[in-house]
Amino acid sequence: MNKESIIGESIICSGLGIGQITDITHLTEGGEEFYKVNFPKDKCTNYFSIENKKNYRILSSKKTLSKAIETFKTSFEPAEYKTVQEKINTVKELLKEEDVVKLAKTLSQLNAEKELHVQINKSYKDALDSFIDEISFVLEVKRSEAYSILSLKDPDNKK
Repeated sequence: MNKESIIGESIICSGLGIGQITDITHLTEGGEEFYKVNFPKDKCTNYFSIENKKNYRILSSKKTLSKAIETFKTSFEPAEYKTVQEKINTVKELLKEEDVVKLAKTLSQLNAEKELHVQINKSYKDALDSFIDEISFVLEVKRSEAYSILSLKDPDNKK
């Protein structure tokens, strides 16, 4: 896919939500290229490095997202780590995964744990929230329905 064909595509970024790529630009002359992204919900524009995709993902197709949902619903053996710190560091990196199917596997494994380490909990909740947003946006369903699709309790539903 050439860079110009990405204009008009949507990205998801933890904390900012879903935005649309409107341009490819350089912030400094001859410097690295960035996507210019408009976030309508917050009425803001932000710039994301084309090379460093650690803070955002291009939204998945319905087909890829369906595979990610299926992956999330699958039970996996918990990964083993030598130390708690190794687990914290590894999991935090895995929760920044660009591939939504791989991300769904990590979310599934963490969701199955009885209690998450305090240093993992926020990263997990942010990644899950973004996954829910992506399901809602791509499949054109309400957030509550996205939770239901994943067989999760909607924390916003006070019933």
